[in-house]
Formats: sequence, structure tokens, C-alpha cells
Amino acid sequence: MFPPEWPTMTEARKLLAKANALLEEQPRSRSHQDRALALYRRALDFQDSRLVWRNVGIVHFNREEWPEAETAFLRARDHYWLGLLYEWTGRLEKAWQEIRQAEPSSEQARVQARIARQLGLAADAIPALEAWDDVDARFELIHLYDRAGRYADAWRTAEEANAMKGQRDPEPFPAMRAAVEPENRRESPVFIIGMPRSGTTLLERMLAQHPALASRGESLFFEFIANQLEAGERIANIGAAYLMSHQKRTVDKYPMNFRYLDLIQGTFPDARIIDMRRDRDDTLISCWFRNFQGNLP
Repeated sequence: MFPPEWPTMTEARKLLAKANALLEEQPRSRSHQDRALALYRRALDFQDSRLVWRNVGIVHFNREEWPEAETAFLRARDHYWLGLLYEWTGRLEKAWQEIRQAEPSSEQARVQARIARQLGLAADAIPALEAWDDVDARFELIHLYDRAGRYADAWRTAEEANAMKGQRDPEPFPAMRAAVEPENRRESPVFIIGMPRSGTTLLERMLAQHPALASRGESLFFEFIANQLEAGERIANIGAAYLMSHQKRTVDKYPMNFRYLDLIQGTFPDARIIDMRRDRDDTLISCWFRNFQGNLP
């Protein structure tokens, strides 16, 4: 004999699975989010579930619908997401109270560390973060040690964290040189390159004030093309694709484009390339303490 709550639990789980599948398929689609929310609400009609309330809150959180997200997370009694929500909305004292009650994890410790740094409580968050040895936790720990004046520990941890990230394979460069032909000589986009943290964003904002220039931000266009070339493909009309939908002369400030200069100059021989330089030590320390995403050289 099945327990009386069995049918409702089964229906709730089916609806939950459908909603989750929608969000996995297109997580940023507004229509998919709306449909998922409707399914979550139907699931809640069958069973008042903390898990479903948390999922409802996450959808609202991603849409920056803060009151709805807060209500859902309170119903879920989810201290982690409440802490994250309060951090994002500037309620740091409440964020600190909630995140410290969340179930310990690397993610929880990192959020706690961020909040602690903003509240001037870096030393209080160090023990929780030291318990985790993944690369993201290591990089966050660097900042806590630095704020707490433990500079030797910060440097040691930076060495450990950067060693964990590995090195980039330089092999793609010959493929880039061999794969492109010059085109669009009359166009001359501007590319700002250099080390990260070297001032590329500041210069890009200044140039974008000129009426003849338009900012592309940090375009990953040439990184995408380079990845296609690594797979052995030959890409036609690269320049035309890059300039599509831009009437003005463009400024591309993706600093890591220095990896693709052969590809860029082969495509746009007359492009203007600005190599940003900052004091070596300042740039080094700023990069050393930052957990860049991807496999950077």
C-alpha cells in the first residue's frame, strides 16, 4: 500500500523535472523561465517543497527580481542563497548573518569571504576558507590574507593557486598564420591589447567618447575563430563577419587578443593596435591575486 502522499510527490517531481529541463535547455530565455516558474508553482500545489522554492528563487534571482527571490528563499529556508541575495543587494550585515548559517562548502566559504572583506572582517572568514583546497577557494584566500596583513601567506597561496591553473598550449599560433588572407584593407578597427589589469578598460572608455568610434567591449570573436582553426577549419570572410552590424570604427579592448595578433593583422593589415603598458610590478601583483577564468598564459 502506497502512503497517501505518494501521488502528490510523484506529480511534483515530474513537474520539477520538466521545469529543470527547460532551464537547462535555454537558461537565459525569458519564455523558458516563465514556463519553468509556472511548472514550479504547479509543483508547489502538490507539495510545499523547500527544493522547489529554492529553484523559484534562483529564477527570480537571475532575473534580478529581488523581492520575489527573497520571498522564495525565505520559504526555502536557504541560508546560502539568502546570503548571496543580500550581498548582491547591498545588505551586507544580513548577508553575513545568513551565509554563516549555510551548509559548509567551497562556494559558501567564498561568498562568506567576499562579504567579510566588504565588512572589514577578513580575518574572521579565513578559517572557513582554509578548509577548502580548490583553485577558486585558493584565489579568494589570497585576498583575505592580503586584507588581514598576512602578506607572506598571501604570496604563498598565490603560488599554489597559480600552479593549479596550469599553462596554455602555444600550438595554435602557426595555424592562425597559415589560415587567413588579408581583407578589408579600407577598414581599420582599433585593438587594445596588453596584460590584464594594465589599463585597457580605462583607455577604451576614453576612446569610446569619440563620435567616430564605437566600443565592442571585450569581443571574443578572434578567440572563437582561433578555436575553429585549431579544429582544422578554414574560415572565409573573417573581416566581413567581424565588421558586420558596426557602422563606426570599432574599439576592441579584449586584452588577451595579443595571442591572436597574427590572425588579426592577417585579417586587417591596417588595424591600429595599442599595446597597454603599466608598471610591471603593479600589473604582476594585480594579476597574481586574481582568478582569471580560462587557461591563460
